[in-house]
Amino acid sequence: MYDVDMATMTFSSFLRHSGDALESVDVDDLHLERRDGADLIVRSLERDRAGRLGMEAAVRLLAQVIALESGRSLVGDSITKTFPWARFLPDRDRITFASELAEVIEGASQVNQPGAIDQLVEQWRGTAEVWADPSALERLHREPEDGGLVPRPS
Repeated sequence: MYDVDMATMTFSSFLRHSGDALESVDVDDLHLERRDGADLIVRSLERDRAGRLGMEAAVRLLAQVIALESGRSLVGDSITKTFPWARFLPDRDRITFASELAEVIEGASQVNQPGAIDQLVEQWRGTAEVWADPSALERLHREPEDGGLVPRPS
């Protein structure tokens, strides 16, 4: 997702030479490596807004395509190019996944919570894993066994 060619520097170096480092942020993002925490990305507000607007437009377009009958099968077929494991999902589930993904991306961008996208993708990946494993699928379709009476808690 991030530009692999972006400038990188350590956080401590950034603190010592912040003026020089910030001059480059108008042109490109800056990757700050930290020893004691997650790495950071420094970017200008203008570049961030432009990226968000572009993402928002793409998501809205995808939602419109999915809303069309002919678009559903196109998106359902295309989703396997981005998520190869989605090939294990039945056709109807691939379409549902694409539709939910568009909705969650749009919603997550509105509340600035990209973790919701990861959660949805991981849930669908788990579903695909079950469809890919015949023994897991068989266990899910099996009638549950009656374990008998459950004793009353004391």
